[in-house]
Amino acid sequence: MEEYDIGVCFIQESWLRKCDGTIISEINELGYRILSYRKKRKIDLGGGVAVLFKKNICIEKVARDAKYTAFEHIEVVLHSSHGLIRFVNIYYPGYSRKHKFTVQQFTLQLGEYLDELNDKPGTCILLGDFNIHVELACNQNVETPNSKLACDFLNTLDLYNMTQIIDFPTHCNGGTLDLLISSTPNLITKVECLDGVLSSDHYPICFNVCGNIKCTDEKKQFSFRPWNRINLESFKYELQMCLENTEYTTNMHVNSLVDIYYSILNDLAEKHCPVINKEVRPRLKQKWFNHELRRLKAEKRRAARIWQKFKTPSSKVVFKNAIRNFNNVRDDTRRSYYKDDFAENKKDSKYIHRKIKQLTSDNLEPCLPVHDDKSELCNEFASFFSDKVTKIRTSISEESTTPITVTNSQGTSCSFTNFEMLALDELSKLVSEMNSKGCQLDPIPTWLVKSV
Repeated sequence: MEEYDIGVCFIQESWLRKCDGTIISEINELGYRILSYRKKRKIDLGGGVAVLFKKNICIEKVARDAKYTAFEHIEVVLHSSHGLIRFVNIYYPGYSRKHKFTVQQFTLQLGEYLDELNDKPGTCILLGDFNIHVELACNQNVETPNSKLACDFLNTLDLYNMTQIIDFPTHCNGGTLDLLISSTPNLITKVECLDGVLSSDHYPICFNVCGNIKCTDEKKQFSFRPWNRINLESFKYELQMCLENTEYTTNMHVNSLVDIYYSILNDLAEKHCPVINKEVRPRLKQKWFNHELRRLKAEKRRAARIWQKFKTPSSKVVFKNAIRNFNNVRDDTRRSYYKDDFAENKKDSKYIHRKIKQLTSDNLEPCLPVHDDKSELCNEFASFFSDKVTKIRTSISEESTTPITVTNSQGTSCSFTNFEMLALDELSKLVSEMNSKGCQLDPIPTWLVKSV
């Protein structure tokens, strides 16, 4: 997804189960989210559909209707500049001894589902692994059972004004099994097959959707002063001129002197080092992602560009080896980092439990008791702890308590009465020897105060 700048990925045969919290946590750690559905099986393998997308993309999952049993699907909606877009990720595994739904039954249920989609707002896009050879429907000379099933399937789509867009093989053995269907085909552009990118018998299909997709505001604004670019000699000169032209005496109240200090330095800071406002796009940084991984990632991208340009068998092999090498080093580095992290904090059980939960669960929000009203739940918590304190107090008998006597210590008779005037040289020496620590309220940084 990073190589091709893919924002949303629709996956069939995800094999993702509810107990796979570790995988989901790793996906979240890399800056993505995943929504998935997989119906129960006697043998807990195979099947499942999922939607993998970047965290900044606003995607909503639609409640699934359990009556459609011939196929697995997940329905999501997102907002774009062209309005609401409704994506449906579908996986039909075909008829088998474990999945006894024929193509006719699948087509019939799909027609019912399309009838429901027509009543929903937005543009509808169906995609996924349908396992129907739709390319056979184009052969009018020879009619076979498979070609008739493909024709019936496409006719069902026509009844609901849906258009099948894919016109090239999507399987390594030939055949158009993975489909892209839309009620507004003009909304979809740049449809291409990415042959050899993944080690799968189905080729990934990449396409663009016209318009801008609604995303969360991921840019952050911050303000700063570029103190390192300040002209120190000019700053010193103008500061000296300001001090000479400012009327103040040593008998003035300290608050008045502080006001003069802040006023002069704030004005000079605005003149010599004005505030710069900047917007940045925050990037997810992982502590275990080191320089070696960055180098291997760059090599992988370089190999991808070469393969996309020349499409030779040798460049394909180099690209696959680069992917495999990067994935192996990444997994080893991540595993080694967390192993050392756990060893270093082995005495901190709270940290260990929190980190394990973070790595093995996709739900890190605190779990609250079942409740209908938050205010009522808060009152129950308050009553619980109040009653607990009351019980502890009543359980302590009066005989077991001993009065606490406080003795007043006599104060010292010493007092500070005489003070010496602090010389300017001694004050400068004390300030220069202090640590260059600062505060956001300081008009200029401490290192600049020392230099002037």
